[in-house]
Amino acid sequence: MRAAARTLLAIGAFVALAVVGGTLVGLALPASHVAARTMALHKPPDAVWAVAGDLGSAPEWKKAVLKVERVPDGRGRELWRETSKMGSVLYETVERRAPSRLVRRIADPASGFQGEWTFEIAPAPEGSRVSLTERADIKNPLFRFVYRFVFGHHRFIDAHLRALARRLGEKAELR
Repeated sequence: MRAAARTLLAIGAFVALAVVGGTLVGLALPASHVAARTMALHKPPDAVWAVAGDLGSAPEWKKAVLKVERVPDGRGRELWRETSKMGSVLYETVERRAPSRLVRRIADPASGFQGEWTFEIAPAPEGSRVSLTERADIKNPLFRFVYRFVFGHHRFIDAHLRALARRLGEKAELR
């Protein structure tokens, strides 16, 4: 029984050290970051926009998204609640300019993660150039550490662009 107690104590100490260490490293990281990726697609901007601009269809082509629902808003904003395995996030559409620009941000000021995502589609000789830029602010230093070193700033951007390319029958080559 003593060996089991020592093992549990060692595991507890390791977890506590990891949390404290991650928090200390997170405190040294900037709270804000900008990350971006671009890809070329053979489809014209209108075809890309037909998928990317249809926010309600996200569960059909983004594996991580389980449900998307439009949320009524008395102030005239376009609000969407996106539910994934990681939880639910309320997004506000800040700008919608078909077929070239969509800007969304987290609409819950109490969230520990604040961010804005700018999705741009431009005509290109091969079809379209698609860019996704994340501007984020992470208040919690432990989450800042995890987001930077465990997930990586580009993980969710890459997943979104790959899913979009797959939906359009193409392979994403991210830059």
